[in-house]
Amino acid sequence: MAETIREQIITAYVNHLGTMLISNGFIHNCGASVFRAQKNIDEDFLPAVVLRPKPETAQRSYGENEITTKLRIEAMVGFDPTAENSEETASKIQNELLGDIIRCMTGTETTVTELIDDISYSEGGPAEMPGEEDTIVGAYAEFEVRYRTAIGDPYKVSS
Repeated sequence: MAETIREQIITAYVNHLGTMLISNGFIHNCGASVFRAQKNIDEDFLPAVVLRPKPETAQRSYGENEITTKLRIEAMVGFDPTAENSEETASKIQNELLGDIIRCMTGTETTVTELIDDISYSEGGPAEMPGEEDTIVGAYAEFEVRYRTAIGDPYKVSS
């Protein structure tokens, strides 16, 4: 069965998130465990990254649908809240994770898929500061992905 253009784009980015590794120049190895739309990640799988597809909008233009879909990416790593300067360390890690996500999703060194017209970072930051007993620290970023399909046919790229 054919997949919609949206599904092909999401799958391409899920696969691409697997490159978010120290060996590829990133600060954290979140690409070692990649999940799609999973709410709870067991600590055994950390570091990890999750792609959460969000709603999309469409606008009809010159015989095609111009679509913007949002993707939310969340990266997380294990954390020791009892360590000295843990709040400062958590903030630093969150900024590193945010940088890794943005670079992975929008870096110019790789074209993830030819199906999109553009991807742009729209918002992000710390997931939240960890409490005294939290052993996970994370960050998120949202991206707007623009692509086109034929009107009435989400399986066909507009020509």
